[in-house]
Order: sequence, then C-alpha cells, then structure tokens
Amino acid sequence: MSLPSCDFSTSDQTAASIFYRAEAYLQQPIFRVIEYITRRGNPTTSHVFDNYESKTVEIAYRSFGPAALVGAAAYLCISPHWIPRALVAVVGVVFTFGVIPLAVHLLCYAFQKKNYIHLRTQVPEIPCNNPKIMTWNILGLPAGLNYTCGGQRPFRDRFPGIAEVIRRELPDTVIFQECMLDPLVTEMILQAFKDEYAHFFIHNGPNTFGIESGLLIMTKSSVYDYSFTLFEEGVSWKKMRGLSTLKIKMHPEDKHPTFAIISTHLEAGNDPKDREVRAAQLQQIHRFAQEQLPDVDFVVLAGDVNIDANGPEGKDLGRVLKGIHRDGEPTCTNLFNKLVYPEDKCPDYEWLDQIALILRNDDDAAKDVIQGLKVVPVFKNTEGNPDSSTSLSDHNPLIATLMLQDKSLRTPSR
Repeated sequence: MSLPSCDFSTSDQTAASIFYRAEAYLQQPIFRVIEYITRRGNPTTSHVFDNYESKTVEIAYRSFGPAALVGAAAYLCISPHWIPRALVAVVGVVFTFGVIPLAVHLLCYAFQKKNYIHLRTQVPEIPCNNPKIMTWNILGLPAGLNYTCGGQRPFRDRFPGIAEVIRRELPDTVIFQECMLDPLVTEMILQAFKDEYAHFFIHNGPNTFGIESGLLIMTKSSVYDYSFTLFEEGVSWKKMRGLSTLKIKMHPEDKHPTFAIISTHLEAGNDPKDREVRAAQLQQIHRFAQEQLPDVDFVVLAGDVNIDANGPEGKDLGRVLKGIHRDGEPTCTNLFNKLVYPEDKCPDYEWLDQIALILRNDDDAAKDVIQGLKVVPVFKNTEGNPDSSTSLSDHNPLIATLMLQDKSLRTPSR
C-alpha cells in the first residue's frame, strides 16, 4: 500500500494561498468592466440574467459607460494638456489592472509547490459510516463568461443560494466544477464553509497563463491521501483538465483507506475530436482506478463527464461505470444559453453529471454501495420560459449516499 503524499493534519502551501487571495481582489475591477461590456450583448428582457425590471432602465444602465467615455474624451480634448493626461491615465490603468495582478498571479505559481493546495481547517474530522457525496458544476466563471458559457447571473449573485442548497443537503464531501479563472470564487467558498468542513483541495492543475482544472473539493471526512493527475489528452497551455483522487478513511483512527473518490470534468464540445478526447480521458480514469487504487474497497466517479448518458456516447459510460444516472431529472440545461444564442442546436436538457461506481473488476459489479441518488433542481421554467433570474447554475447538483457498513465490502486487511 502506498503511503500518503503529505501530512493531512495541517495545511500546506499557505503562502501561495495568500497570494491567490490577493489576486482574487485585484482582478475584480477588470472582470467587472469586461462583464459590463459582455452584458451589452444579452437580451434586454426583464428577468433575463440580472437585467433591471424595466427595459428603459436596463438600456440606460448599458448606455452609462459609453456616455462616460465620451464625456471623458471631450474633457481631455478641450484641456490644453490632454495628451500627457491621457497617457498618464492609460499607463495607470494598464499598470493597476494589468501589471500588478499579473505579478501577483505569477507569485501564486512560484509559491505553489504541488499541483494542488490543501487547506486544513480547525473543524474536526468525522467518521464516514454512510457519507453523502455531492457533485455540482457551479459555473464559477468571471468577466461575463457566465452569460455566454452557461447563461447565468454573475457568481457573486448566485452564491448565497448555492451555499443555502449545500447547507440544506448537508453533504460530507462536495466536488465542484468550473471554479476557475477567478480566485474569488475559491475564496468565497472557503470563507463560507471553513467552519463546517475539515479539508479543502483547491487550485488543482495550476496553469501559469491558462485555465486550471476548475475542480475544488471539500470534505468533512478523514483524508488518507489526495492527488491530482493531468489527463494525457486534451491538455495544453490553455487548460489543465485532469482527475483528482481523494482516499477516505471510515474512521480518523484507521490506518488504511476505505474507499476513493475520483472527481473530474471531462472535455466539452460536440466535434468528433472532442468526443475522441473525452473517450480517452474516460479510459484513463478507468485505467487509473484499476492500476493505482488496489488498496481501497471501491472507487466512485463524481463529476461532470460532459457525456449525455441518454445520447450516443452513453454506451461508453456503461463500460466503465455502474449506476449511471439517466432517468428522472436532467442534470444540465442549455435553455439559458439559447436566450443568448437562439440558433443553438444542443438539446434542451442533458444528463451530464454522474456519481457512479467505477468497475475495476468482476467483484465491483456485485457491489451496491451507491444509494439514494438524487438530483436537486436549481433551475426551472416559469410559464414555459427558463427563469434565469432565480437559477443557481446551468447544472443541477447530484447527490448520493455511500453505504459502507456491509462488512463483506471490506478487505481482510482491515
């Protein structure tokens, strides 16, 4: 049995966490400006995203920025020293909102020694006899990407509702996807749940000039080991997708792990190349569970696999997973995207998120450890129209309970 990769009784890489926190707040002005510009491409209809109730007020809001720029340009033009003043203004803006955040961003990576950061809070670990697992793609994207890549209000407006759902459902382990580009998303989650969860695994797959994996994991259970592994396909300087592996002990005093959770967010897109990359990533996860995790009773896959379980690629899931969610409530909708892109040909609803048992061998096929799988609806239609004024994400969270009390599931070594 392999030894744990680090001491999970304390945090590691706290210096990197401090710089990430600084970067989170330094980036906000430029993100807000880009968000404002992006919003101009949205419908002006009331109750669409975070529009004002009145179309007149919404148009006035969108016009304020250009009017202010015209006024500033006019002021500079009538000033006898407008050229040096304009240059000073441009240099000041670039330095404040470009150079300084970039410098702090590079310091984050200079101090991050691993491909993830572990934060240990003061909250005691709890036994996980029947732990509840939640996976949720929360669309934590900044700078107006929330409008164009999922059709949602800004994350800051949705987060109170997201936190409320988590506290109502009380999961022991939460796996988030799309916590990327904006470190403030990570900071908000940390500050909201640091008094409730024992461990946080953040900034998985650091990327100097591109996008991290977007995975964020928090758990109340006792951690035996943790790792983040890059995918062999679909990784470039632009994005660092991969799989995180969390080994959990049933009781804090146990010397061995009981089970493992592999969390991931597979490649998106509908092109043939995207499907090939997804298939390769799914195969790598399966191979990893078979070859690297022989010391646990079972392995659960939890995450956004970007494969519609009811679509043509659904058969690929059946070869790797047991207990695929393909009935009942869908886990993802494209209706909000269609508010901005009405020509979008994607289906209105998809079953993209999974909590399922990974089939490593014949023994796994006989195990029935995932119980009570359910979808928590966080988006809805009002009179046949998607209600983007109250939706929390374009993905519903998926929850399941793991049944660990059956002694036949436990290895003789324990």
